[in-house]
Amino acid sequence: NSSQNSIQASSDLVMVIEVIRQGIRAPTPAEFDPYWADRIGLLLPEGNHQMFKLGQSIAADYPHLFTTHNSQEVYVRSLNISRTIETAQAHLNGIFDGMNTLKNGTKRGLLLPEIHTVDLSQDYLMYSFNSLVCPSAKNRKDAQLRTDGYAIFANKMASTVDNILKLTGEDLEMHSVSQLQNTLWIDHLVKRDFPPPFDKISYNSELWKNMTFLHDF
Repeated sequence: NSSQNSIQASSDLVMVIEVIRQGIRAPTPAEFDPYWADRIGLLLPEGNHQMFKLGQSIAADYPHLFTTHNSQEVYVRSLNISRTIETAQAHLNGIFDGMNTLKNGTKRGLLLPEIHTVDLSQDYLMYSFNSLVCPSAKNRKDAQLRTDGYAIFANKMASTVDNILKLTGEDLEMHSVSQLQNTLWIDHLVKRDFPPPFDKISYNSELWKNMTFLHDF
């Protein structure tokens, strides 16, 4: 029993490493929905709220880990991009909301842990997939596109491009289908109607499922 108790004590959670993307952002680019033209890639209010709620959820799951906002105990790293920095800020606001809020609802104004960034060209940890950091990144991606596996995938998805053309009159390259799906997905998340001529695409249709599969590939 004593050995079991020792194992139990030593297996208590003492650290959480969390890796997240940004909250809901505006599309990049906005060629398929001009509505987003003046806020390309920016974190949206819905994304800010999403990250705040996620922070509250993390704090509720691990309350014993977030009893302090000491920067020696909580380390935050972000890409040096406005939407990811704002995402980290909203997430921290959610995590420490309970500590920062008095019983009457008044905010204490506590300083939250610092959000660390480095120049994108030097970010070998979080931006290594980009040719700005890794010179061979583009060559690796191009090599993947020349594989037999990708050729099989492209042939299977050719019908998706054809169906979009038949339905909307838009003749798209396969990479553009991914951008279109992302734009329409964001429209859906913020409860916007799909813009013409893409309003002919039904959410949850077989075509939409294939577009989503292509985007996620």
